[in-house]
Amino acid sequence: MTRVRRSALVVYSGGKPFAYEEEFEARGFGLRAVPSHKIEITSQAFPAGHRVDRVIFTSRNAVDIFRRGGATFPATARYYAVGASTRAALGKMGLAADAPEDASASSLLAELPESLAGEYVFWPHGDDADLSLVENLKRRGATVFAPVVYRKVKLRFPADLAEPIAARAFSAFACTSAAAARWLFDGRSPAERKALGSVPAAVLGASTAGELKRLGVKKTVSVPDASFDSLSATLIKILQRSKK
Repeated sequence: MTRVRRSALVVYSGGKPFAYEEEFEARGFGLRAVPSHKIEITSQAFPAGHRVDRVIFTSRNAVDIFRRGGATFPATARYYAVGASTRAALGKMGLAADAPEDASASSLLAELPESLAGEYVFWPHGDDADLSLVENLKRRGATVFAPVVYRKVKLRFPADLAEPIAARAFSAFACTSAAAARWLFDGRSPAERKALGSVPAAVLGASTAGELKRLGVKKTVSVPDASFDSLSATLIKILQRSKK
């Protein structure tokens, strides 16, 4: 009997591709990485001439946009990053950033002072960001400048992906954002949704985990470090533990 090779599906929402095929192949597994969105820059607005006390980045995409634009960041500001990859991207620019252990805006808020009275906070973000962060910062007394600097534009669902999903060809999957999760499930047949809901999903953060559970995924596995390297390693472990 021919043994079917176990494979993982990764849906990434634009920006850096999930290029880990060699790591999976080396362990005898397959990987299908599919982009759900492309990143379209809308602005590079920076509060020039204004004192900035805190700068918040909740995605690597936002960091990359300002890096490519050659923006000069204030040395006196305190920087915050949600996710290891976001923090690493800032590090490459020579900017040290505080990062909550849990890669979520709520965890970031828990680490900020209860009073931000008189402070100016800059938060460049994507069009799919949860704007409750702004309201929380304002309630603490901060003045917040939060421009939308990029948007995620949906890509067409691959014509050859629906069949292997329905056939349960994937023993694990991951979506790198809540937007990617919605894209994956949108328009899927009941059989496809059931198949996706029956296998473990590795998640980078709480918002994605919550969205997948809402969409019917029964088991989510949190990634220790919110980075693609950690996501790859977690998926490989899931495949290794899955039934042969």
